[in-house]
Amino acid sequence: MDYVRVDWNNGDYSYFENDTFSSFKNEYRCGFLISNSFYYKRIKRLKELPAGKRCAHYKRHNKQKEDWEIIED
Repeated sequence: MDYVRVDWNNGDYSYFENDTFSSFKNEYRCGFLISNSFYYKRIKRLKELPAGKRCAHYKRHNKQKEDWEIIED
């Protein structure tokens, strides 16, 4: 399993695990990013997480697009 680093437009970045198999190129992709539309500067695939970094997990409170909250970083 590999990971992805997302550089957001505000200068922050997050790491996610590629957990969903995509038959497009026979590789794993991040299901969270596939199922949601976000604006970001760039996305980079990583073989392993950098030392001391963990994957981010987000939770949605309601149907509002701006209502995402990070629950683990």
